[in-house]
Amino acid sequence: MTRNERIGSVFLLSGALLIGLVHLAVATYTSNQANLSSGGLFQTLDAINGFFPYILSFIFLIAGIVLIFTKNLESMTEKTKTNMERNEMI
Repeated sequence: MTRNERIGSVFLLSGALLIGLVHLAVATYTSNQANLSSGGLFQTLDAINGFFPYILSFIFLIAGIVLIFTKNLESMTEKTKTNMERNEMI
């Protein structure tokens, strides 16, 4: 496992954990409201000031996916180039 894959997995896990905790906070907040017909997710996020962690969790998820799969894409393109070069020699 390369360094980028390790960092990417940390970002991916922290993003998933953060989005789960934000959704847990939203569920806890809406269950404690007397008016059960409160708005939606975004109105609840506004009420608990949760937009920043919600957006940050998506940034972490995307950064983790990019860091994990960038190296894999580079190695795949290198393998493809070497295979094409071998085929040209034949």
